[in-house]
Amino acid sequence: MIVVYDGTAEGFLSLVFEVYAHKLSPTHIFKSRPQSLLQIHEVRSDETHARRVLEGMKRTFSPLHVREIQQVLLCDTLAFELPLLAYVNLGFKDPKNLYDPTQESVRTVQNWARVYGRMVHRMKGFVRFEELEEGVFYAKIQTDYNILALLGHHFVERLGAQGFILHDVERGLAFVSQEREIYAVAHADVPQVSEKELTCKGLWQTFFSHVAIQNRTNPKLQQAFVPLKYRTYMSEFEGRYSSTCKH
Repeated sequence: MIVVYDGTAEGFLSLVFEVYAHKLSPTHIFKSRPQSLLQIHEVRSDETHARRVLEGMKRTFSPLHVREIQQVLLCDTLAFELPLLAYVNLGFKDPKNLYDPTQESVRTVQNWARVYGRMVHRMKGFVRFEELEEGVFYAKIQTDYNILALLGHHFVERLGAQGFILHDVERGLAFVSQEREIYAVAHADVPQVSEKELTCKGLWQTFFSHVAIQNRTNPKLQQAFVPLKYRTYMSEFEGRYSSTCKH
């Protein structure tokens, strides 16, 4: 059976509810309706159903396994649905199953959760804020998975009352710190940064270029610590030393 849902976490939990309520056996799960003549079961997001499934998981599973499920639900570029559904089924049969590495869905889901957690950890060090003329901090990110909420709450703790905007460019989402909310952003022009920011960025780029010992340059090692895919919005790599500094 082909099952279609809306691609949201609430939609997936509603899907789990219907699998149990209607004894469904999905063979394929899609985030959008495919071109197919086969029978398709469409799941609509239902807040009540999703909450019942989430509460059931919290009562039955360990906090670690609930967190892994929540992390995989944010791996929005993966086709995680069938392995995650199998993982949830295993847990509801017996929570001890989720500690069994011989189960394929256990290995798959827990590996995805580790990758997700590693990405969040790395991005905590790779985000580069710029100060706008209004005094608000602004940073763009580009990541494989949706980590905006976790990253945003991390910087709320780090920056305290300082207002900031964290902009996920690919997904068109922004975390606004003063309200701790995520907003959809259809389009955003590059904001005007302050003069102080331009000076600081220039100084930082100059330091970054001069602190290196040229005859000990090791690009492979550098890429191991800072992979290329994370450098797009890191100021030290921006324009490769096109510094505004007058030194």
